[in-house]
Amino acid sequence: MAVRRHAFHNPLSPTKSDIAPEGATLAESNKLLDAVVDLAEELQVSTGITCLWGTANLFSTKRYMNGASTNPDAHVFAYAAAQVKKVMEVTLRLGGQCLVFWGGREGYQSLLNTDVKQELDHMAAFFKMVVAYKAKIGATYQLLIGACMFPSAGPADFVSARLLCPSFSISVFR
Repeated sequence: MAVRRHAFHNPLSPTKSDIAPEGATLAESNKLLDAVVDLAEELQVSTGITCLWGTANLFSTKRYMNGASTNPDAHVFAYAAAQVKKVMEVTLRLGGQCLVFWGGREGYQSLLNTDVKQELDHMAAFFKMVVAYKAKIGATYQLLIGACMFPSAGPADFVSARLLCPSFSISVFR
């Protein structure tokens, strides 16, 4: 099997990392990632293998146990935004065609203790920042959102969310 593309996932994650480990600080994590990306660029040139997509791990650490873009803690939201900013830059640097958002922990743990509208407003603000930064850095890659980004364990959660927040809706394109 001839491999023509690669993807990177999980940078800045202490538990699962396929490109660079997490450092003690965000700055150290970014430095470790940059060192690996230098090598990735060299390997892309020497092999002809290109980057299909990049993504940030915003779900497998305790930091994001209450979501990343939907987190009520501004510090966690800001860390997630900084992490995505770096991944956007790296994806551009490697010539990636897509930036993928997987958010298996976005949204509520229980509809009993959440403000669905607030969480969706946070997610919308996050994506608006992503779109603005993409334009600022001149990136042309596609932004892809995995269906798991949306809070829903099934139809009952969707109906409950609609009752709590009448403007709640989801459009999923596969």
